[in-house]
Amino acid sequence: MTKQSVDSGQSRKRRDAARGVTTKVRDPARAQSAAPRVKPKPSRAPKRPITDSETIQIVLDRFAGYKRTRRPTPIKDLAEKYQRNQAIIARMTPKAFREGLVEVTPRFPTDHLPRVKELEYPIQLAFPKLKTVTVVEGEEDQDHLYKLLGRAAAHMIAAPATLLREEDVLAVGSGRGVYCTATSLIHDFRQPAMRIGRLTLVSLTGSVYSSQRETVTWVDSDFNSALLRAAIDPRASVILHTVARPLLPNTDREATHLDKSKWPHLTLALIGVGVLSEGRHRFYEQARTTQDRKEPTLAPIDEDLEELVALVETLPKQSGYAVGDVSNHLFLAGPESDPTDNKTKETVTQLRQKIESINSQMLNFEEEQLRPVPAILVAGSAEKALVISHLCHRFNVQFLCVDTSAARAMLELRS
Repeated sequence: MTKQSVDSGQSRKRRDAARGVTTKVRDPARAQSAAPRVKPKPSRAPKRPITDSETIQIVLDRFAGYKRTRRPTPIKDLAEKYQRNQAIIARMTPKAFREGLVEVTPRFPTDHLPRVKELEYPIQLAFPKLKTVTVVEGEEDQDHLYKLLGRAAAHMIAAPATLLREEDVLAVGSGRGVYCTATSLIHDFRQPAMRIGRLTLVSLTGSVYSSQRETVTWVDSDFNSALLRAAIDPRASVILHTVARPLLPNTDREATHLDKSKWPHLTLALIGVGVLSEGRHRFYEQARTTQDRKEPTLAPIDEDLEELVALVETLPKQSGYAVGDVSNHLFLAGPESDPTDNKTKETVTQLRQKIESINSQMLNFEEEQLRPVPAILVAGSAEKALVISHLCHRFNVQFLCVDTSAARAMLELRS
């Protein structure tokens, strides 16, 4: 201890004594030796980088717990398995979703989509162009049947290996099958079903603007296109080409994309198919209903439709012919060779002429415009088996959603 430090301690002691305060002077050397010793930190191992593949695997393991216990795998278990800090494990899930490394795709419970898989492979064998087939249980209630078919098509479109790619141009048809597909994509998925950055939607036909909206579902192509837009991620860039004109008359074709000079390069089509028969087609109802129930938009072809329906009714039931339509575009399905019976042969010739005449009056696509485009076809019932088979044979239908009655009838026709 130095003399200076002792003096300073004594003088402080005298001052404190004068004020009545007792002060304990500590030896600076002893105080220094009594200070707590700080142990040197052990050297840490270098941090392991977190790769994208490890992040994906950990997140998948996190959600794998739902299959067993309906709860996510505990973070503590994952930390032990992967030798990572629990805080790091906890941050991986939001990071993976934020960076697009993983995504959740809802799937329908099996009781919501009753598939009959034993019919799917035979259909693919019978129609080699088909890449994917979904067959659902048939239903007498047509509304419920088409809801099932729409769910099947929606599941096909929104599957992880989605049919839609960036900058695709999707043709959208009219009809209940397309309508139910669009509504399923909107309502049966918690997130936008079609998560795509850029897409173009193209309506295939003008609108009928049904006046019987209280009993007839409004299923025009423009309306279906607008529904599909609602099923796409709102952040996506979507170009919507609607016809925005009535189906009749065919006077404004040059002003629309239906004109051959403006027809876009389609990469995929979503279509349904109808058959001209009682209770199943509005063209048939237009020809047979009373004047107060007729659709005003179809008035210019009323007479032609009456003649067409009369010709269809003269065909023998076993003739192997039927009149169908895709988005109001009529076609004759049946054997490629002419019938041997002279009466049937004459009727078939008249049918082809009448169909050509009606198609030329409607604001619609032409067959050669749609025939080469890969298509998703949504249709049901045994009555449509012939027209469905015709499209699978003559058009480029690659994805098919049908019910059991249609599937069995199609196989019988091919046998």
